[in-house]
Amino acid sequence: MGAADRNAGSQPPGKVGGHAALQRLKAQPCKQLGDPALPPGVFTQAYVALGTTMATYCAQNMGAGKYTRIRKGFKSATLIGFIYAVVTGVIIFFVGKYMTIFFVSENVNQIMEYVDIYLRCVSVSFLPLVIVNLYRNGIQGMGYGLLPMTAGIAELVGRSGASLIASHFGSYMGICLASPAAWVLAGTLLLIMYFEIMKGKKDRNLKNR
Repeated sequence: MGAADRNAGSQPPGKVGGHAALQRLKAQPCKQLGDPALPPGVFTQAYVALGTTMATYCAQNMGAGKYTRIRKGFKSATLIGFIYAVVTGVIIFFVGKYMTIFFVSENVNQIMEYVDIYLRCVSVSFLPLVIVNLYRNGIQGMGYGLLPMTAGIAELVGRSGASLIASHFGSYMGICLASPAAWVLAGTLLLIMYFEIMKGKKDRNLKNR
């Protein structure tokens, strides 16, 4: 078994496609990047916090039958997440590459060029990442466990498919766009699920009056 296969086996399922395809590029600077998700991950922890908040908030209001509050909560959390995503996205897009010095000790200037490409690709895609974190956790909190799981499968398919296609053409930028493609696909699916769920809740409320 090769080193790339061993590394792929140790990665979470959602990252296997991207990391395995990245190894196939066989570019020395790329091999020295380590985990390129670290710099933006410093900023995206806020999305995780918002998602956890929505899970608890939705569970409480779902039990109380207060669907109007759930809708308002999603709107408020989405607005907060979007504002934060725009601000951090602009920061990472323009100056994020300089965070390379905190994670890489050799060939910093050369690697910084590749880091800059990756960070610019993900920073412009923070809005769908907000959707993924908020609505996946929120829907789970409402008691729908299977639906968010299908969104996770869609995210895996989107990331793996995009990375395999990019590796076939030897495109580093294509590899960098694998995660944004997964976020867009999963986020779109989650929004459809949310509106279908809430439409049903609204109909039952009107019927019970």
